[in-house]
Amino acid sequence: MTSFGLETFAASGRVGLSTKDTAWSLVGYFAARPGITTEVNYPAAAGMELNTFQLQMDFIPDNQEAYVSGTTVAGNTIHVDASGTVNSLVMVFAR
Repeated sequence: MTSFGLETFAASGRVGLSTKDTAWSLVGYFAARPGITTEVNYPAAAGMELNTFQLQMDFIPDNQEAYVSGTTVAGNTIHVDASGTVNSLVMVFAR
């Protein structure tokens, strides 16, 4: 049997988000800039479980490393720290 979907993994190797078994809805997205802390609140998602997925938006030459910023979810607020070295798109999913 073949399954299709999106899975993200935490640094520990644990699955962070999976669309294989549960439907997650995209509720918003925003840009995260390197060196800038950002917080975005989603009041319409109160009581729902939120999760994030980031896409690197900058082209990086082969001889350089790039890091997206760290994200944390607290209730219906997404916090992005200033640790990133590239622009990224933060997508917010809810279920």
